[in-house]
Amino acid sequence: MPIGLAAVLLGLRHLPESRDLAARRPDLAGMLLAGLGLLLIAYPLTAGGAHQWPVWSFLMMAGGFLTLMVFVVQQRARTARGRDPLVVLALFKRRAFAAGLSAQLVFGLLSGVFFLAWTLFMQDGLGLSPRQAAAGFVVASLGEMAGAWLTMSLAGRHGTPCWPRPPCADTRG
Repeated sequence: MPIGLAAVLLGLRHLPESRDLAARRPDLAGMLLAGLGLLLIAYPLTAGGAHQWPVWSFLMMAGGFLTLMVFVVQQRARTARGRDPLVVLALFKRRAFAAGLSAQLVFGLLSGVFFLAWTLFMQDGLGLSPRQAAAGFVVASLGEMAGAWLTMSLAGRHGTPCWPRPPCADTRG
């Protein structure tokens, strides 16, 4: 909270105001459809298991997928009318965008699985309390940041720049 408050205050003081003279209206219908569709899918996935997966949980998920399909149709219609959509669907036709989004999804899912397993291991396997496990996460995060900083500084000092033209040729003979 203090860091966020400091960022807002410093931003108000040091960042110049900008105004878009051609500002567009937000896509309220798109926001409503996307939010409702995701809610109708996420809530049953969260609460359905606690109720032994009743019929309403599956009906809600089906309604969520239907709502998201309506959202896609609404976004296409909004784009066809020349208005700004909430999601630019043409981006998904670009191979690099779709691949990057897929990689981010896989990374996010695997990160969630890792942190769940690591938390269970620290608490159940090592017998740590939740507070001790949280302290372990803080220490591990600080170590990861220090390692990333050290790696970047060493790569900048001793590395051979080769990106974006791989492969790099070693010119030392």
